Amino acid sequence: MSCCLTKRPRSIVDFLLILLASGFFIFWGLGSLDLLDPDQGMWGAIAQEMVQGGDWITPHFNGVRHLEKPPLYFWLTALTLSLFGSSERVVRVGSALPALATAIGGCFLLRAFQSSRAL
Repeated sequence: MSCCLTKRPRSIVDFLLILLASGFFIFWGLGSLDLLDPDQGMWGAIAQEMVQGGDWITPHFNGVRHLEKPPLYFWLTALTLSLFGSSERVVRVGSALPALATAIGGCFLLRAFQSSRAL
């Protein structure tokens, strides 16, 4: 029983370290570049139309259905746009959050499969 109690604070420290380190690299300069790639601007516009039009089921671009990409990215981006307003940085947060979740999940998977010395 004492073994489980000693691992809990260590996992919280691990979580905070991974959150800080990966968050720094993932979110650094998120809005410093313009939306140069035409696809980035289009995907941001699709999420913006979701927020403005209220149709969160079918993605639209300039009123035309856009079904070439799975909607999860658009939903995440539309959610961040509705919470934080419209900017280039907020459009990119929709793809940065899953990257952060992957880094944190990878840390906990490594901890589950390796000994505590691996971290």
